[in-house]
Amino acid sequence: MGRRTVSMRGRFSAAITCLVIGLLACSPETGVGSTVPASRTPSPESPVESTPGTVTGEHPLGAATIAFTHDDVLYAAQGDGSDRRVITGFPGPPYPYAGAFWSPDGRQLIIRAETEPTSEREGAGYILRVDADGSDLMNLSAVSGSRGDAMPAWSPDGEHIVYAATKPGDRFTSLYMMRADGSDPRRLVQLDFEAQYPTWSSRNMIAFAGVVGENFDIYSVRPNGSGLTKLTKQPGHDNWPTYSPDGRSIAFFSVRDGSEGIWVMDADGGAAKLIAEGGEPNWSPDGGWITFDCGDAERAVICAVRPDGSELVQLFDDATFPVIQPSG
Repeated sequence: MGRRTVSMRGRFSAAITCLVIGLLACSPETGVGSTVPASRTPSPESPVESTPGTVTGEHPLGAATIAFTHDDVLYAAQGDGSDRRVITGFPGPPYPYAGAFWSPDGRQLIIRAETEPTSEREGAGYILRVDADGSDLMNLSAVSGSRGDAMPAWSPDGEHIVYAATKPGDRFTSLYMMRADGSDPRRLVQLDFEAQYPTWSSRNMIAFAGVVGENFDIYSVRPNGSGLTKLTKQPGHDNWPTYSPDGRSIAFFSVRDGSEGIWVMDADGGAAKLIAEGGEPNWSPDGGWITFDCGDAERAVICAVRPDGSELVQLFDDATFPVIQPSG
């Protein structure tokens, strides 16, 4: 599944090669095309009580439902940290890299679940799908027998998923597309460099991070594979792009100018601006907020900020990869 860029405050190491998964199209433990049985889904212990951020007056995201991960469990909670509840646990081994993304209608989530390689086994990555209430957990990667899928994103209509994968014959991790049920996987575009973290805009463009040597940049391409364009061109690490709901802006993680954090730029790569320290940004469905990880190696915390960098709010802790549920 490729390398990860430098991330915030030492959570991930710089430009390391991880999850270089095998070229064997083995079926995952759940079986080809299978729905994960209830008995395979862990029963997590009651979560640690969240510590909401300090907010005066009415909480600006108190009514929002936020999905997030913590210790191989997918949770949901209100934006003020209240009503924390388990959506599902992840079957199989520990997944140090796991995050979820709401479908456009807010009824389902897709989950990236990636393992670290060890001396006993290669790293692997799967894309899971689950209903918002935690039912019908399914390993979409099992449909094609893949063990090398990662970093998924929904199409605007919810009918397809774009993702990064390493499949037999791939020299680099490439961009692929499949239907929302895991069927009909196909390579989106042939690249001569590694691809990571695709995002699909309402204007029918796909942005992603490309890795050349030790440099990470943001690119865009059409869903039919045409129009490949390099959006960022400065030395360093630009990664984890995510389109605003209207498709006019991209939030992304960057290490540049001696600092690292969340930046926002125009969809064509212009007018980039640092808005907050943190990583793993995601837009709210109305485009009014960007949620992101703002913790460090000692404490997992999620925050939110306006796209112009104002109104920074700490949401709650024991949480990573926050994403706000669309109203449908």
